[in-house]
Amino acid sequence: MQVINALGIYHLLYIILIYASFAFIISMIREIVKDIEDIKGDAQLGCRTLPVVYGINAGKDLSCLLSWILITLIIFVQILIFSYHWYFIILYLLLLVQLPLITVIKRLGRAATPEDFHHISSFVKLIMLTGIISMIFFNFY
Repeated sequence: MQVINALGIYHLLYIILIYASFAFIISMIREIVKDIEDIKGDAQLGCRTLPVVYGINAGKDLSCLLSWILITLIIFVQILIFSYHWYFIILYLLLLVQLPLITVIKRLGRAATPEDFHHISSFVKLIMLTGIISMIFFNFY
């Protein structure tokens, strides 16, 4: 019985680590995009945000890199849960988290105005929500 409980706790800690990593990375992406959106005001106020110090392209590049890292981490999760035949969760993550992240990467490449970055920031917030909602499905499986 204790072995089962220990394994259950280990499994729970693993899930918590995955979601904490997701929350951290997606929040970083959104904060960088918001900093790019507010670069003029931040520069006038003397704020030392990443886009102010290193430029808009550095912010865009880091946001894209973090997006690819997040997509890759989700792929590893999908590979692990594939053996449990949790195909719905795999499809959910693909359609509502990974593909939208690829859209963010593409939109970042074309973004030029504060409005563009505002739309991307709002879209990333929606991805945050869909990622967190995926926790519900672990209760059903």
